Amino acid sequence: MGLFDKILKEVSEKAPDLKLDELAKNMSDAVETLKTEAEKFAEENKDAIDALKTKAEQFAEENKEAIGTIVENTADADRPKPGAYGVSWGDEMPDEPNQFNSGMTPIAYFEDIYRKEFADYELAEEAGWGGPDRSWVFRFRKGGEDKLVVELLPANSSAVKLRERCRKQGLPYLRYYTNYEGWWNTRSYVINRTKAALGE
Repeated sequence: MGLFDKILKEVSEKAPDLKLDELAKNMSDAVETLKTEAEKFAEENKDAIDALKTKAEQFAEENKEAIGTIVENTADADRPKPGAYGVSWGDEMPDEPNQFNSGMTPIAYFEDIYRKEFADYELAEEAGWGGPDRSWVFRFRKGGEDKLVVELLPANSSAVKLRERCRKQGLPYLRYYTNYEGWWNTRSYVINRTKAALGE
């Protein structure tokens, strides 16, 4: 006996007026009808579905290079540009303070920089999408208004909701990946990039 059947039996024993057996039969019939109709639709439209699959495969093959470029450009959108704000990426750890030689968690590392280097801003912090283990948000405020939003994320994150909200509000936004291979988030890089976003 399945869990659903067991629940229905217990409920119908306690409330026989509900006619749960009839309800269960009607639901089962409805599910079977939907399944049959879906199979019938798929069979009747098999040629059209196959043609669409073939066209999609042809399109992907004919545009493989363009699709690859789009995917690559999307992935590169947040990657630091060479020479921008100081060297903070590469195969070898830079010989300067960075997230990985600081001995701190990523949140503590960024908070330390922001509190020391940007003391004239009120710094508000909150867990981002997925909770504190997934993302963290810093808000730089002056006069009760947000001046910059910084989001810390893992490299495999595809979250864009906060970035899009900031863009629509015209609010500067930065993101830092905290576990991206070869991205060191050097102290100078974080300071310079943050100053530039704040217009300093």
